[in-house]
Amino acid sequence: MLNPGDHPEQLSAVAAFAVCDNASATQPALRVRRDPTFSPPVSAQQWVDVAMSCLQRNNVPLERLMSMMEDTSRALVDDEEEGSDSSPPMPTAHHSQHSTTDQTQQDDDDSYCVAGINAECEGGLAPSTTFPTVVGSRRWLAARFLLLGSRLGVQGGTEVSLREAVRLAERAVSAHCCPLTILQLCTACYCLGREVQESGGRSTLEGRVRKLLEYSSGLVMARNMSNPMDAILLAKQAWLSALVGEERRAMEIVKFLLKRCQAEAEVLVLLALLHSASGEHEEASKVAGHAGQMYPLNVLCGVVFTALQNMVDDADHRKQKCVENLLAVLVGRVEAASKEAPQEVSSTSGHAVFPVDDSAMKLFSLDDVWSSGGKHKRLIAGHWALLAHVALLVGCGSIAQLAADAGLEYISGVQGEQKQAYCDLLCSAARVKIDLIEGSFDYFLRQRRFAQNWGAAAQLRGVKDDRYMREQRKLLSHDEVLSLQTMLGKALQVGSHCAEAYLLLGRLDLLVALGPGNVSSTRETHLVSAAHYFQLAIDCSPRLTAAHEGMGRVREEQGAIELSLDSFASAAQFAFGEPIIPYERFLYVVL
Repeated sequence: MLNPGDHPEQLSAVAAFAVCDNASATQPALRVRRDPTFSPPVSAQQWVDVAMSCLQRNNVPLERLMSMMEDTSRALVDDEEEGSDSSPPMPTAHHSQHSTTDQTQQDDDDSYCVAGINAECEGGLAPSTTFPTVVGSRRWLAARFLLLGSRLGVQGGTEVSLREAVRLAERAVSAHCCPLTILQLCTACYCLGREVQESGGRSTLEGRVRKLLEYSSGLVMARNMSNPMDAILLAKQAWLSALVGEERRAMEIVKFLLKRCQAEAEVLVLLALLHSASGEHEEASKVAGHAGQMYPLNVLCGVVFTALQNMVDDADHRKQKCVENLLAVLVGRVEAASKEAPQEVSSTSGHAVFPVDDSAMKLFSLDDVWSSGGKHKRLIAGHWALLAHVALLVGCGSIAQLAADAGLEYISGVQGEQKQAYCDLLCSAARVKIDLIEGSFDYFLRQRRFAQNWGAAAQLRGVKDDRYMREQRKLLSHDEVLSLQTMLGKALQVGSHCAEAYLLLGRLDLLVALGPGNVSSTRETHLVSAAHYFQLAIDCSPRLTAAHEGMGRVREEQGAIELSLDSFASAAQFAFGEPIIPYERFLYVVL
């Protein structure tokens, strides 16, 4: 995995490896003119040139770009097959293996699954545990373009683009079955599972991911870190395992990594989260502290350490001040990193830099080679969103508001869509205000109950009650509620399955329903609306504890005590075994 300081453009080796078995083939040069013009591509070399140039442009529609990756892959395969008719086959086992694979598998087979992979292995077509030793393997390069198209679809984030991403990843696995292609298929399936709403669709896709991860991680661990890319593959497999609920498998992979290579920051962060999920908060805090010492400037390490310190230490004013200081330092780090731009183009040649070493070739499909700053932008936007979430988690609303505002400003000033970060930041900004309203409301209820319990004291507190009610009406004014609903509506326009947005809309309706001065009909209307939003949040994220708690509160106010207890029981069940920070908050690091 990469840090914001890394330069993804140094991993973009695909162009250098477009040189195939023809001695006269030339390396595709990336054109950087503002309005490049191309004749219609005919040869595979021309397809590669055009595809790589279009990847660096921001005005090519995603659907067309993904189609171009598939067309380029097809051109490379067709060119190899034409060359094999007049020349002897290349002296690699991969060529014959993949030719047989293509004969037995349809390119557009949407039902390709782990059973198909196992069948290939049992039939003698074992997935490659190494990369092609001959640079001229056009079929391997064709699989690379399919992987690249799949990654573009994942970045698109819509259900349509994600379904296409899964299809392209399946084709890549068919073309070259190896842990790298299987990993991309797992990633695409998981992201699609977050978007689909069909009954059982999410669980089916996550089950498929579990089987694929168990299979592919076993392949990588079996070769005992003989490949320099194994550490990256295993780290991503560990994160995906945690995301689909396979914490035990994730822990096995992490321990395997720590025994055989230097611990990367993201691996230590995952280890701390896994310990916190099992209730070992002291151990998790030690791991996070160790990670912070090894990587003192890493934002992820700092964020997890801060969250764990807030949980482990005794609650007092000094601890809260310490947590605020830690978060302020992290805000400064992200702010500094956001002003650093990765070097996109060589200043001397005017062409993109394409290292030709073999390790770079292996790495390129794990990062945004179509935009040298893509990974950097996604990391910065994700860091802001994570900071805002953790600041809310530890009760630092002012830091959360600062991070949310800074993140939204950063996203508005960079090219490229950062959909998930944008949704998370909008939700954090709205949650700051909703938490403030809820906190004031809870304080008012406590004061009113205290006055009622002390009888005559109620008269003395009448003035305070009136003041609190006026504050409540001001916080829950029509304009304020409408502003929050509009903000959350924007988040749902970008991500229609944003569980947190639905959760916050439910909380807002619940607060309005319980607000002072409501007539019975208005109260019931808002309670029904709150229940609707909480159910939508549960549909989008079945393990979202806060949504089940909100549903329990609604049922309690409606007088449905049994349903309320069921919801609270579900919330308690899902809260057990949850990490201090949800794994999903780190998804931007995995992609």
